[in-house]
Amino acid sequence: MLKLFLPLFLILTVSLFNLVKSKRELAITPPLPILPLPTYAQLEWQQREIIMFLHFGINTFTDSEWGTGKENPSIFNPSTLNANQWASVAEEVGIILMILTAKHHDGFCLWPSQYTDHSVISSTWKDGHGDVVEEFVNAAKARNIDVGLYLSPWDRHDWRYGDDLKYNQYYLAQLQELLKRYGSVKEIWFDGAKGAGAPNMSTKHDIQRHFNGFRYVNMGDEKGTDWSPPECDTSIRPGWFWHASETPKNLTRLLEIYYTSVGRNCVLLINVPPNSTGLISDIDAQRMREFRSAIDTIFSVNLAENCSVKASSQLGREEGRFGPRNVLDNDHLWTYWAPSDEDDQWIEMNEENEGWRFNVIRIQEAIGLGQRIKQHEIYADGKIVANGTTVGYKRLHRLEGVVHANQVSCLALSKRELVIIPPLPILPLPTYDQLEWQQREIIMFLHFGINTFTDSEWGTGKEKPSIFNPTSLNANQWASVAKEVGISLMILTAKHQDGFCLWPSQHTDHSVISSPWKDGHGDAVEEFVNAAKAPNINVDGKIVAYGPAVGYKRLRRFEGVVHARQVRILKGCLWSLVLHFILILFGTQISYYFREMNIINLLPLRLSSWKAWKNFDGPTLARLGLVFGLNLHPFSSDTGPGGSA
Repeated sequence: MLKLFLPLFLILTVSLFNLVKSKRELAITPPLPILPLPTYAQLEWQQREIIMFLHFGINTFTDSEWGTGKENPSIFNPSTLNANQWASVAEEVGIILMILTAKHHDGFCLWPSQYTDHSVISSTWKDGHGDVVEEFVNAAKARNIDVGLYLSPWDRHDWRYGDDLKYNQYYLAQLQELLKRYGSVKEIWFDGAKGAGAPNMSTKHDIQRHFNGFRYVNMGDEKGTDWSPPECDTSIRPGWFWHASETPKNLTRLLEIYYTSVGRNCVLLINVPPNSTGLISDIDAQRMREFRSAIDTIFSVNLAENCSVKASSQLGREEGRFGPRNVLDNDHLWTYWAPSDEDDQWIEMNEENEGWRFNVIRIQEAIGLGQRIKQHEIYADGKIVANGTTVGYKRLHRLEGVVHANQVSCLALSKRELVIIPPLPILPLPTYDQLEWQQREIIMFLHFGINTFTDSEWGTGKEKPSIFNPTSLNANQWASVAKEVGISLMILTAKHQDGFCLWPSQHTDHSVISSPWKDGHGDAVEEFVNAAKAPNINVDGKIVAYGPAVGYKRLRRFEGVVHARQVRILKGCLWSLVLHFILILFGTQISYYFREMNIINLLPLRLSSWKAWKNFDGPTLARLGLVFGLNLHPFSSDTGPGGSA
């Protein structure tokens, strides 16, 4: 019997099978993930599989694909526009995210933007009082469908386009307008399209990189640090906007698109453009229903649902949480088969009776733990019937004709392995917001409330609001002080333990409402917010400083002024010393690995180990420690006895 290999976490799908897990089984350590990893939002997005694109705008009324920006807004008049019909079509075909072209390249805005009159404001539709984006958002949310918005960076109408500073301000203002006005937006589309002949990155700059003497064009790096899933966009019609002369693609073509997008680890963004009356044409809606029905029919039955499954090995016991039968589970991302650490990893499904007749095979990985498969083959009764490279979230194989077999097995010709040194940076990683917050360094806290008038620290909650009366309260003065000292974040005690609220809360009268300050019409929080937003180591071989972890920043002040020609950093923790030995033995290979990872660029530092250990010139060890800054500050009498480093 042919035994074939399958990389870690392979899932052939298909229906829920609940397992009773013993305490012993639950105690088994899950497999280590391989970087990069998707975020929860990316996992959620990937499982949508199909998203609906709605190209609608002034081009719908000019029978064009790319407008010139010179169109008269008065021609925009979708007389029977019904966004509820759009959402209804999406709901019927199981789509839970729709994206609307709020502004295409012509610059015409489907919402009443305060930054331009080239919008629905100047149209005859609803006498200039309509808002397509608002109707779209409300219709989608009424059916629990998420929304996305397309905002073209290229604007052929606005005079500021071409002036980077002025246009960027205009564009960002419109982007903020959309995101603030219409609530939660799950996806934003920034289309990179621009007319032929216009300067672009490839014509203005030589972007080809040289790597080890060869020209190197990066089309995605499996050793990269960011999970970047692909999205395939296409239209149900030949064009993106509705044209009376065009008809939708046939079902065969749509299924071909599905197999080569969703079936190749992508999310399919399919455009269904509303017509000039403001409705999705009946023929388009019907084709989408046929498309969904065909997909459901093909994948509603898993012929292997009740088969026997064998594998080369597994973590835990026979039918444990990582057992081979998990490949038949519909909960693809959270239940999976995981073999033990062996070179040979294979899985095999058997039907002992009449066998199967099939022509589609679906393979999935538990991408929540990273993507491992690099190359695979599938066999039926010992004969190869399909092969491919990566799998990821989903890979669909359509076979040449119907295959009749009693045994299906999978082989991994190559897979990604964990390296000896775990990929850096070390998890968990800070978010962009956390990095930004860390760099503030100093934040101003403002304790202010009824305790200010009772000369106490912790109020009892029995204080009378009438005693709160800051007669000359000036939040601008607070913000001015913060600005003077370079503080960019202030925090106000809107409510302390005493329960007194500095804003007129609608849920209690134990607040400024009941105070004499401004006759009960004041709002300290509002004044605070408005005011805040308005102002918008080892030297020359002698130890002179040492300490524990560094983190974002560590300042060392020396005893006296240090005069030196060389500064060295020594990382004294045990794992660094072990890495020293590894670097001595495998320095070249590891340095190459980190260049591939492209983790960080560093200033050249001379780093040394204990006494007689080998010195390493260059950033190799610093890469392992992720050192990104080492500054020496000159002596100043203002800082006391010595500068800092």
